[in-house]
Amino acid sequence: MQSPESGSKALHMIRMADEIVGEVQVSAKAPVYLSGTATFGVHKVLNASSPPLIIYHYNTQYVDSKGSWRFVSEARQLDEGIFLEPGSECLSVGVKVKWVAHEGAGTRVRVFDSLGDTIHDFLHPGGESLVSVTVPRTPEVIYALASAVSNEASSYQGQSYKQVNHYGTSSLNLRQCRQDGVDIPIKQGATQEAASVARWLVEKLNYGFLSTKETVEGNAKPFGNVISFANGHNKSLDTGRLFFYASNMDRSGQDLVRDSMCSFTLTEAQIDGTCANTDAQ
Repeated sequence: MQSPESGSKALHMIRMADEIVGEVQVSAKAPVYLSGTATFGVHKVLNASSPPLIIYHYNTQYVDSKGSWRFVSEARQLDEGIFLEPGSECLSVGVKVKWVAHEGAGTRVRVFDSLGDTIHDFLHPGGESLVSVTVPRTPEVIYALASAVSNEASSYQGQSYKQVNHYGTSSLNLRQCRQDGVDIPIKQGATQEAASVARWLVEKLNYGFLSTKETVEGNAKPFGNVISFANGHNKSLDTGRLFFYASNMDRSGQDLVRDSMCSFTLTEAQIDGTCANTDAQ
């Protein structure tokens, strides 16, 4: 279990079968991210002659504010398994799959509700693909199960295996998402994830180009102005949202008072290590 306060892993509960055998109290404020891995060997019931090695990854998260997903995204970067993140208005979920020893292609994914009823069942393409799945308004919690078979040589506790079965589970509290306004995750990504990439740019930069409709002289011509912004109280509370501290004495401020239509431009070329040293074309 990880939280922004501790930044470290802590065991909250030890469970064997249906009996809780140990518990450690963790005083952590939300957001909280919980993940773990379990390995099981010699399952002859699945294959008597050559039983597979089973590796199971699980994760879940509790988020309570619009900036919580930044912490969750960072906390799970090194984890394997299946991951759920909220889509627009929490009426859809994004599904990602990550296996270290398997490319993820051909991973079977089942998304279901708390009653076990299947909402979607599909093959995930693997890689860094984010598959969007529409979910109904009624379920409070959405679950996902991923399974993939990898014909790879492996060993565990002195036993050799010719096949590894990967399993992963994840859950997302939609009621909490809808009530508390959980935000779109901030991340660098492909253009099809435009909202997330826009939030990522806002997180990384501190100024952009504001364009307004010039009204001061009454000629309604486009007017551009470089303007600084903030997107949270500090870096640990970045939200990817734009906050401006401006004055009506500024030319752009005067324009916005008369006509609120405007655009704000950011470019990835301002960020070192991305495309800052490449040709704009």
